[in-house]
Amino acid sequence: MPRLSIAASNLAWMASCLPAYRLFHKALREPQRVQEALLMEILDRNKQSKKGVTFKFAAISSVQEYQNRVPVSNYDDIAPVIDEMKLGIANLLTSEPLVAFEKSSGSSSSAKYIPYTNSLRREFQNAVRAWMWDLYRHDPKLLGGRSYWLITPLNRENEITHGGTPVGFENDSEYLGLLERRIVESLFAVPNGLAKINDIEASLYLTLRFLIQCEDLTLISVWNPSFLTILLRHLDSWAEKLLDDLGRGTASYSSGADIPSSLVQKLKAQPERARKLQQTLKDEGRLSTKALWPRLRLISCWTDGAAQQSIQDISAIFPGIHIQGKGLLATEGVATIPWIDANGCLPALTSHFFEFLPGNGGVTRLVHELEMGVEYSLVMTTSGGLYRYRLGDRVRVEGFYKDIPILKFSGRDDGVSDLRGEKLSPAFVQACLDTSLAVSEVSVCFAMLAPLHQSPAGYVLYVESSSNPRDLGLLMESELRANPHYEYCRSLGQLRELMVYWVRRNAHQTYLNRCVEMGQRAGGVKPTCLHHSGGWEDFFEGSFINTHSEVASW
Repeated sequence: MPRLSIAASNLAWMASCLPAYRLFHKALREPQRVQEALLMEILDRNKQSKKGVTFKFAAISSVQEYQNRVPVSNYDDIAPVIDEMKLGIANLLTSEPLVAFEKSSGSSSSAKYIPYTNSLRREFQNAVRAWMWDLYRHDPKLLGGRSYWLITPLNRENEITHGGTPVGFENDSEYLGLLERRIVESLFAVPNGLAKINDIEASLYLTLRFLIQCEDLTLISVWNPSFLTILLRHLDSWAEKLLDDLGRGTASYSSGADIPSSLVQKLKAQPERARKLQQTLKDEGRLSTKALWPRLRLISCWTDGAAQQSIQDISAIFPGIHIQGKGLLATEGVATIPWIDANGCLPALTSHFFEFLPGNGGVTRLVHELEMGVEYSLVMTTSGGLYRYRLGDRVRVEGFYKDIPILKFSGRDDGVSDLRGEKLSPAFVQACLDTSLAVSEVSVCFAMLAPLHQSPAGYVLYVESSSNPRDLGLLMESELRANPHYEYCRSLGQLRELMVYWVRRNAHQTYLNRCVEMGQRAGGVKPTCLHHSGGWEDFFEGSFINTHSEVASW
């Protein structure tokens, strides 16, 4: 394929997105028919799988029959089947072969392994393509530059299951179609391959090194906005070295990291740009985002839930740049996508089949049956072998666009805490605590994990014990890091090291009193290993204790 100009490549990508946009636009007019047809297509494709035979997919002809035959489930329900699939046993959840597993945080275990088929990948592509066309349609100036996408976590370990299935895709562009991959790789400001570097700081340095040579950057797409604040903090620290490398066409970060030659070859020498930026650094004392990326138009990131805390920081770092909230996207599937005319996020009607469980009980609803102001728990059916799968996310209907509900993420319905994407569940935290207590010699009468809403964010383990719980805190931190998302957030610096607060007395009574103050009935207050509210140190009698230097300096 001959090398195209940036504008031509963007136009080619936009053209490849048009069919998905048209399909989604049509679905907005007839959501019930589109959703039912999508469900029947998924069931027909997998009717010969073990799951399909067990629940007689071939005999199902309506949504109601499907709901009557197949129970709502979660990951723990299908985990034994996933374990068989990891061993290489085929035709269990889907008739279609797997192309990969993707790893996510588990509820009762450290990680979930989500099966991916080519059909599931196409369902993701349907959502991304419709969203991208909508972006380009509303802001054609995005077509004039390149983009920075962060999908695959940095410093990702290579993993293959015992059955030979890879865990994770080779690079971010593999989420796209073959033609699109060839087009968009020329549009990536930061090339594929950084996730393979076995040193997180080297990955961050090279990310910045590639970004500062991209003067025509127009779009940034990341998950948590706190990642950008961390990246820009490193920019301030490394500014002189980065500009020296920019002028020379080198990358001088030395840590022993194995940097692929394919990445080194893409570094450019830009002595004139380096000189101008060095003058900016001298005059202003820092490299402003406006000086680095004067054509930047849009930042796409999470804006709901705990991510809201970082949006103000991002707005200050990138003044005047539009921030578009991402839709609700999980490892299992795409729930919603941003839609500019709706001024919010719409369900990904052409990707998966959706059901909604009302938060106050009642019968399952479909997309066209949702009501204004009501919260629902999401249930999805995908081509990856998830059938009536309870995602664990709640959404609230904020309004309607052409009779389609505008959905906003409102939290988790399984008690999960998610400050920076770490997704700690009560079951997992309890398992970590049980393991830590079994190893530790500390006798504990109260232990609870709760968030620390500061910068950087993190967690505090509140412990009432007869002896110093320092070692318990160290063990607990080690157990928490078995969660891949928690480990990633810790490695990046999005979360600080676990802090320990030694409660001297009356922890249970103090906990009960505060819960009552927050509106709970005294008789309904239950002990918990993971609480969503922070600031417990203002209520418990005790003090923080030193574990590592990071905690001691707090």
